[in-house]
Amino acid sequence: MIRYDQTTRVAFFLLHHNLFAHFKPRDNNDCGSVAVNTRMHIFIEHFSSRRPQQYSFLHHHTLKLFCMGREHSALRMSVTDLRRLNQRLLVVALPAETLLQIFEYLVKYYLETSGFATSDHYSRSKLPKDVHVLLVLSQVCSAWRAVAVNAPKLWATVCFTGSRASQSLAQIFVRRVGSRTPMNIAMRTDSKLQPEYDPMSMLADVFPDGIRNVKTMMLRVGYPDPNIAILDKPADQLESLTIVGIKKGFFTFPEIPFAGSSPNLRQLSLDNLYIQPAIVLKNITRLSLSGIFVQPLEGTRSSIRVLFLLKRLKDCLGLEKLVLSAIGPQILKKTDLKHIKNDGDFPIYFPFLREICLMEFLSPITPFAILKAIRTPSLSSLYISHGGATFVDDIKDIIPDEIRFNDEAPSAHAACISVAAVESDRTDLNLRTIANWDDVHFECPDVDWFGALRWPYFYCDCDACPPSNLPHTDFEMGTHHFCYSAASARQRPEYMDDEMLVNSALSIMMHFIPQNISMVTIDDALQTFQTFPFEEMLVHFDKIRCLEIRDYCDHIYRPDRFMSVFEEFARRSGDSAPLPHLEALMLGNMELGPDSDSQRAPAFISLCHFLEKRQRHKRPLLYLRLFHSQVTPKMLKKLQKLVLNVSYDGLGNGGATAAELETVLAEATGLPEGAIKDGGGGE
Repeated sequence: MIRYDQTTRVAFFLLHHNLFAHFKPRDNNDCGSVAVNTRMHIFIEHFSSRRPQQYSFLHHHTLKLFCMGREHSALRMSVTDLRRLNQRLLVVALPAETLLQIFEYLVKYYLETSGFATSDHYSRSKLPKDVHVLLVLSQVCSAWRAVAVNAPKLWATVCFTGSRASQSLAQIFVRRVGSRTPMNIAMRTDSKLQPEYDPMSMLADVFPDGIRNVKTMMLRVGYPDPNIAILDKPADQLESLTIVGIKKGFFTFPEIPFAGSSPNLRQLSLDNLYIQPAIVLKNITRLSLSGIFVQPLEGTRSSIRVLFLLKRLKDCLGLEKLVLSAIGPQILKKTDLKHIKNDGDFPIYFPFLREICLMEFLSPITPFAILKAIRTPSLSSLYISHGGATFVDDIKDIIPDEIRFNDEAPSAHAACISVAAVESDRTDLNLRTIANWDDVHFECPDVDWFGALRWPYFYCDCDACPPSNLPHTDFEMGTHHFCYSAASARQRPEYMDDEMLVNSALSIMMHFIPQNISMVTIDDALQTFQTFPFEEMLVHFDKIRCLEIRDYCDHIYRPDRFMSVFEEFARRSGDSAPLPHLEALMLGNMELGPDSDSQRAPAFISLCHFLEKRQRHKRPLLYLRLFHSQVTPKMLKKLQKLVLNVSYDGLGNGGATAAELETVLAEATGLPEGAIKDGGGGE
């Protein structure tokens, strides 16, 4: 047994230290190993003359270390080569399943961006972009080509442009898809240039036995007198059909499409076409008809009878969305309403119809007759637009009393109404159901409720109201929608003024908004602020907890008339608190400061009278938010005494000091700093 004395241990230490510290190879060759061998050979020869037994032991292990060093160098070189290879072949090394997902995403992206997923593409490209993508993917390497060629989903969308190249590509696509994968057909023709060949004939040539395995078909027909043989053959798997005629007379939809064999067809959209009077429609859930005319008789174009068209939909009991735009055109008369009452086929019951869109009619009588002829207990969205000289200022003249939102509407918490009277006379209504509405406590001092009711996760800073308990909502979204658009402002009759427009808005609010609504937002208030019926609204919706007035513009306006409504409620309330359910006011774009001429602030005085009476009856307002408004620091101090929580961000200067706010107000009014009074006796 060899005994290791101090000299032996020193030799082992020097050997190990020299091998792995001082003599590491500096590159991928064996120069370092040669240097180690030379230095260690000199060391061992010197050591062998002194201790032969230890020399034999060290020599044996030194050889092992040399071998290990060479293997280590070889491994380092192999690892370096692998790293270089992987840097070049990272994508190639991906599994085929991952590559397929990437390819599918690329094809879908180019389909959507190039317009082939819709029927209104105007590009003049001969070949679709998704075809170019597939060609590029299949030419990178053999592995990519194997994945692309053997994936039917990538070739499932066949595009026709009216060129022979598109027909040849379509045949290749059909072969690679096979008969088991559902296909999509997109036909695109330019709106200005007539295609070289009839794309519909190409479609019939590629699918001689019909489109039995086609799932969606979107046809933009721009060739006169097209071959519609494909629409006379069965389409067993077809779910969605969209046809757009670039010019009238190019296309006539068959009376019984697909020989009556399209059991899965649920979505049908026809635009700018002729149709047969006795068209058969069954099991449709989403129907859109725009610019539809009856097939011309003896060279004359005749309009379709709207009420007759509704009768053709009686077999579509599962209808969920109905869009009728400029069909006819036909102006119904009030005498036609008697036919609806006496006709045994009306009203037609659509239990699942949620969305109705009636656009571009020449008078309000036509949409009224359509709504009068149907029953929709599930209605949640209604859009109506009409032209003509007749302006409807009462909702009863355009919407029958039977047309109401579904049973979920009474549970809505917030309503937003917008009245526009600049470019078009338009009224928008949006109802929202807010989650955790019972957890809204306006007395909480650390919550910006102006933002919390829209973006709750960014506006809560207190432990008493954690984000999980705040209302979850998006102010742009809603559960129920209504829009009424009348003649444009340029065509507005001279006798019609903004007061008639806001009366129409009030009529709409009372018809669709539940009376127990908790929050009302008046949007775009600047346009109709002087005529909006605030008093009638507050009387009718007497359970309002929060009232918001906003306008997304840079202008401010004097709310004298609006604030006088609150003063009037305070005067008429007698010995009780005015508007006792009102807890919060959010007011934007208002100039509460004194007038530059009279140095008085009537709007601020009226507001203070209302707040003081609420305070005297121990029902103070809990939350007042002023944004993009003008108010002096002394006015703010007065409001802070009358309201539990006051939030003010100035003219876009959030967090400004009192001196800065005074400077901003002086610049806005043109008065020198310090010359502005306390609201003309407002304190």
